[in-house]
Amino acid sequence: MSDSPTKGEQTRQAILDAASSLFIEQGFHGTSMRQIAARAGITVGGIYNHFEGKEQIFDTVLLQKHPYRRILAILDGMPAANVEDFARSAANAVIAELGSRPEFLNLAFIELSEFRGKHVPTVFQAIFPQILPLAGRLQGLPGELRDLPPAAIVLSFAGVFFAYYLADALTASEELRMADQVTLEQCLSIFLYGILKAS
Repeated sequence: MSDSPTKGEQTRQAILDAASSLFIEQGFHGTSMRQIAARAGITVGGIYNHFEGKEQIFDTVLLQKHPYRRILAILDGMPAANVEDFARSAANAVIAELGSRPEFLNLAFIELSEFRGKHVPTVFQAIFPQILPLAGRLQGLPGELRDLPPAAIVLSFAGVFFAYYLADALTASEELRMADQVTLEQCLSIFLYGILKAS
């Protein structure tokens, strides 16, 4: 039995690859089904054998290009002696993986600017159940964790480090960089300990 993709699977992937590059170049609304078909090397009618329409293609591209699968695989096998060790390694892995996928940031901006976050709940439903076990692993490591729901831990981790990555990407030029540049270590410290001094 062969593991190689069928002709239909190859065509479906060609559509997704063509659409992804066009969305990144031109945005969702600036891309036509005719352009996707031409770049994929098929007819417009051929697209409808695989997708209901352009929005379903975008949904699929957004999930396919999302770095969560690779990040989860990295974090799942990551050794850690304690909570701080795990958080530090996880933060570096997340930032490195996001940095290796600049196309995802473009797609995220398209989602926010052209769709006003319409597809975020679908993406969240697909991703969150797979991420949640990491919070359980974190709670099982040595370290003084506050009594928080696992979902709150995961969301705050994702929020802090995606915000760091986004801010770093937006201030990439020397002209925009602040004199006291925010470091990943500072964000990690805020995630672990908050911003208030211990009383």
